[in-house]
Amino acid sequence: MKLKLKLVLFFFSFCFLLNNKCFAGLKLTDISSDKEKYDIVLNGEIKISKIYFKGGQLVLPHYQNGNKIYKHFSVLKRDFKNYLAKSIFQKQVVQQSGKTPFKINKMLLSRKSGNIKAFASVIFADELEVNVRVMESKSSIWIAYPSNKSNGVWQDTFSILNPSLKEAIEEHLMKLYRYEKSKKSNN
Repeated sequence: MKLKLKLVLFFFSFCFLLNNKCFAGLKLTDISSDKEKYDIVLNGEIKISKIYFKGGQLVLPHYQNGNKIYKHFSVLKRDFKNYLAKSIFQKQVVQQSGKTPFKINKMLLSRKSGNIKAFASVIFADELEVNVRVMESKSSIWIAYPSNKSNGVWQDTFSILNPSLKEAIEEHLMKLYRYEKSKKSNN
């Protein structure tokens, strides 16, 4: 009897891992739509707005200036992109999610003078990369997340809903920015 129970538990555990192995870090926890575009929430902590389908393919928000397209997001695993597309299309969300792991992938100081001081990217759960900018005004330095101008108004296409996650990310970004800036001034 014990062996049979262990086998059943092993089977269900294996099936759960098999179904979630490629996108275990980020889960779709909310979806809303306005006819053609979708807003999604991953792990209840990060939100991406203005996602759409074109030719059956999932298209993440980007900025276009003339013929040039600037990507705000990169999906790092094909299986995760397939999971997102299928879940959005079928409106399948999960109730439970874990913490969202992140790491800073790059920090490139801007060579131009102006408000943009650096370009950086944050990778969430090794599945989604988000391009951000370190900005400076007369009064402060801050992190600018992806947004697009629509009808003369800037609208966020990415936001961090969890204040402690946002604080941790921005703290890491600012530390790395200061480090890179000090390296540059020492050379």
